[in-house]
Amino acid sequence: MGKNKAIGNKVKLITVYFARSRNYKNFLTVWLKSAKKIMPNIDIKVIKPKQSKCIDHKRDTAIAFNEAAYYALKSKEPLIITDVDMMFMNPVDTILDRKFDIAITVRKYRAKYNTGLWIYKPSKRSRKFVHSWIQNTKWIVENFNKCTELIGTHGGIDQASLWMTINKIQNINILELPCQVWNACQTEWEKVDRHTKIIHVKSKLRLTATGRNEVPENMQYLKPLIKKWRSYL
Repeated sequence: MGKNKAIGNKVKLITVYFARSRNYKNFLTVWLKSAKKIMPNIDIKVIKPKQSKCIDHKRDTAIAFNEAAYYALKSKEPLIITDVDMMFMNPVDTILDRKFDIAITVRKYRAKYNTGLWIYKPSKRSRKFVHSWIQNTKWIVENFNKCTELIGTHGGIDQASLWMTINKIQNINILELPCQVWNACQTEWEKVDRHTKIIHVKSKLRLTATGRNEVPENMQYLKPLIKKWRSYL
């Protein structure tokens, strides 16, 4: 499981980790253990940015994105880039057998793009795209107060800047992957099945998995996911 004949061990799995609390340490533990169990041969890189005591948590996604994106620009190998609050259920490295420059998870509503998972294949086109994505992210951060509606519409700074970049750059092969399979969040948890690749542990699932809240009566389907997540601690 997790072996990709086409690319061997050349692909690297990366995440950006902010060491803020015990919960964040648990997220990293589950991320690491589930990745190693599901994809035992994959190379792993955890990026740990220097943190300011005055950091604005609203801009965390932009900081994390920039760290991963600058790493991608220097990379000569394919990268699978994910948030740290994720649990791997099935291998994701086999996607690299398909033809694309950048792969992104999507869903069918207003905030179409979710950058909890994105996959990068190094090329002139993909580097140009990521560079533009970085610049658009920087512009939004610098004009934050003017962009609150844009950020809200797309569910985050880096997702808003991704939308801008996709609408600006045409010569790029973007592969859209359904969140239902590749990045299961709130609207997908009830439909998780044996094909699901990644569980995104956020919102109510995060609160219940970490023991802060009880499982709501109308969300009992979360229990197997919580049990699985806690099994890695």
